[in-house]
Amino acid sequence: MFFCPLCKKTIINFNKACCVKNREEIPVLIDGFSNLEEKIALLREQKQGWYQATHVNYLQGPFRYHIRDRLAYLKKIFKKFNFSYDSTMLDLGCGDGFNLSWLKDFSKNLYGTDYNLLRAVRARNLGIANIAVADINKYPCYDKFFDVVFFNHVLEHIPDEESALKEVFRILKIDGFCVLGVPNEGAFFWQLAYNLEPKIKKSTDHLHFYTLKSISKLCKNIGFKVVQTKRLGYGIPHWTIDSIIRQNKIIHVFLDVIGRLFFSSQATSLYLILQK
Repeated sequence: MFFCPLCKKTIINFNKACCVKNREEIPVLIDGFSNLEEKIALLREQKQGWYQATHVNYLQGPFRYHIRDRLAYLKKIFKKFNFSYDSTMLDLGCGDGFNLSWLKDFSKNLYGTDYNLLRAVRARNLGIANIAVADINKYPCYDKFFDVVFFNHVLEHIPDEESALKEVFRILKIDGFCVLGVPNEGAFFWQLAYNLEPKIKKSTDHLHFYTLKSISKLCKNIGFKVVQTKRLGYGIPHWTIDSIIRQNKIIHVFLDVIGRLFFSSQATSLYLILQK
């Protein structure tokens, strides 16, 4: 269950505020949220469109075929591990609810949280899950509450990655699962891509650049068992060229085949199935 970060009282109904005033009919479970709002407003000015662009555009964007491959893989994994429909599931860093639309098929007790109120409102408007604004590093939830935490392409944005993973470990039930996705940007191809286009590295808000080895080690140090790993998606190590040619499905498939055969460690994305 969630609790108020100020008075620590349990929040039974997300539609009723506690000490923290609801915003846009969404419980804001962050102490000092006004300071966070000011920070986000500043970042929006510095990086136009960031922190407010819709995630639904991923399905129409230049890497749409890679996103579709991700979704196909994830749905396959959720079926393989046979997560019970009665399970309590969290989309941690849910954004505007892009993934909630399919996660709902795997849990009737579905929650989503994000630190960005604008995107949390969009997620709430889908009417799919219980939505709140929360800080991943100071997560307002009791220990061992969730059966499954879906943590998809969020960790690379968080300054204190270790603290975030410790919180995920804490809120998971014993034997619960975390489905973790991160970019494989510590790999040679994608470090080369950043070096070829330094302006892109300067503009990104990614703070960590993982390889399968480094992210696996981090998760094990927290206490997770790494049950399964997956490298997914292959491209050309130049961000601009890659974003152009991978819009063609035939080229996308060709690069995937070549990548898996000859450059398997240079994938675009990494997924880890972690168990507490």
